[in-house]
Amino acid sequence: MEFYHRVPDAMVGTTLYPLETLLSVHEEVGQRQVAKYEGRERLARTYIPCLSCKWTEVVQMVAVPLTVIHERLRLSQAGGRRYFRISSDSLDRDRLAVYYRNDPETEAEVFDPFDESLPIDRPSPGFQEWFREAASEGRPPRLYVGLPHILYRGEIDVSACPIAELE
Repeated sequence: MEFYHRVPDAMVGTTLYPLETLLSVHEEVGQRQVAKYEGRERLARTYIPCLSCKWTEVVQMVAVPLTVIHERLRLSQAGGRRYFRISSDSLDRDRLAVYYRNDPETEAEVFDPFDESLPIDRPSPGFQEWFREAASEGRPPRLYVGLPHILYRGEIDVSACPIAELE
């Protein structure tokens, strides 16, 4: 299975770092990434029980086909059209988790240990149409809303990962 992670505009070196690590390794780059959580500070503090860490201690990826991301990029006229193709076989499975659903009663995020049989290769039901409608009304949401997130606790060496270019 392949996972995708957008190639950062200011990529330094050949390693993807969780935000907490990035702040200590490349503080200036890390501070720019912290800005993404403005207004979403709760998410940055979210604890992931199956990995025993916080959201900012994982690298986030997606497993949906790049055609889904490409459509969203086109609809939202967003940049960031280069993606690392990361093989799941190159990662320690014990450090992987999946976020693709919320608890129906509490609306809290539910994190599951990684399992390829989970519905991680497609948007959550209704989200692709919702994204299209929002974009047509001129208010496209964040690019990865409603897409299952693959979470990896630790760093990822991308030196041997091919890069997919979306046109």
